[in-house]
Amino acid sequence: MNPVPESLASLPHMGIGLSTDLYFPPLEDLVRSFSEDQMPDYLEIFRGRTQDLKEARTRIIPNSIGTAYHGDTLWYTQTDFPENPGYIQEIARVNRHLDALRSPWMIHECAHKSILGRTFGSYLPPVLEESSARWIRMNALHLKSLLGGRSLLLEIPPFPMFSLGNLSPGEFFRMILVGTELGMGLDIGHAMTAYRLERECCDPEDFALWIRTTFPTGHIVQIHAGGLVPFKTESGIDFWDDHSRPIPEPLWECLETVLTLVPLPALKGVALEVDNKDLPTIIQEFARFRALVSRLWGKSPPTRPESHSFPHAPSQSPMDPMETALFRNENRTLQEDFYRSYITELLEQETNAEILLPLKGDPSRYRKMFYSDEIWRFGGHIPDLFPATLAILSPFIGDIQEEFVSFFHTVPVTELEPYDFLRTKVTLIQIWIQNLSNRNVLEGKVAQRALEMAHKEGTRILIDQEWINGDPCPEQSLPEICPTDA
Repeated sequence: MNPVPESLASLPHMGIGLSTDLYFPPLEDLVRSFSEDQMPDYLEIFRGRTQDLKEARTRIIPNSIGTAYHGDTLWYTQTDFPENPGYIQEIARVNRHLDALRSPWMIHECAHKSILGRTFGSYLPPVLEESSARWIRMNALHLKSLLGGRSLLLEIPPFPMFSLGNLSPGEFFRMILVGTELGMGLDIGHAMTAYRLERECCDPEDFALWIRTTFPTGHIVQIHAGGLVPFKTESGIDFWDDHSRPIPEPLWECLETVLTLVPLPALKGVALEVDNKDLPTIIQEFARFRALVSRLWGKSPPTRPESHSFPHAPSQSPMDPMETALFRNENRTLQEDFYRSYITELLEQETNAEILLPLKGDPSRYRKMFYSDEIWRFGGHIPDLFPATLAILSPFIGDIQEEFVSFFHTVPVTELEPYDFLRTKVTLIQIWIQNLSNRNVLEGKVAQRALEMAHKEGTRILIDQEWINGDPCPEQSLPEICPTDA
């Protein structure tokens, strides 16, 4: 049985939509690209400036089109989430965004991007352990209680070719969601990266049965389909999440099979994620997407026996405040040990963690194939951000990318504001230049010129970013990001 919580059942039916950024592609250009009869039923908009979201809802998006909100940077997976001042400020901002868009929910990745001072560009799934699930459950319920009656949907993240922990992803989300009013976002491509860790090939019918028999399908409010990069490995086909790429055939097939075979009684919206795609690709893919979803959504799937029991399902009521406080006190160190194990697998660094977690997949594949480009390119391509700085450095360093990436995670940093990968890169490039000077890779005057240029270019970058992606505020210099272990 997959009961639907009352608050999720009462959410409005949103239909077939697009999940997109305000700026890439420009939302106004995107809306103009559709004829009236091709227009999506709703648009889900990513985090941006409040005034831009207001303008989007009142001027750009037709009144007949619904809107929903895709949040970011609210990492309720973190141990300090309830008391962190940066998150408290961000929740206030989220409510402004939800008001501006008149959105019935916020969907947000159930993931990390920053762990114990090490900051990454990709979504990183939580450790799939019972205590982690309970921790996230508490934080997510806390977040939902502050959203002014709007729903919170926890989205399954992509998996970077490995996972840590005893639970399967479906069991993990059951532990978080069952017995609560929290919803779930099922990203088909993200789920495929998780499924691939448990199967040798991606069979669409087996994938759909895996979703049906392990995930809390009564909580699935929204489905996403984005993009994947398929690539061959020694064990078959693997996938890397990349929504800027066209949707590959295996993802189309899995989406179709899920809509055909999986009962989804709480489903309110099915959206194509199109951020960072060119307009012709978006129009072409959405036409196929709308035709597929229209044909299948709402049809009764064949009855198939449930083949799994769920011994990890939590009690039907959230923990009371005293129980929550006791659990936090007893488990904070455990969670931090989990994170140290995670960093070890991601970076092959030694750890003091005493807990060895079960590992599925191969972290070395992530390190070899994607890690360097992620650090160098994601959230701002370093040569585009610091052209003059790199021009000063290039005569003294053979492979600048290799040098910078090798240094990037040797100095943990603690952000005093919620996660921002660009801000971290801006700060760490200056710490790196100082390190080059300390190692005599750079001469004194060259090091000083490089530091001055990095500060100048970095400050300009942060001002520009605040103008594009932050609520209006006075101009600022470099962020307060403090090395914790130089």
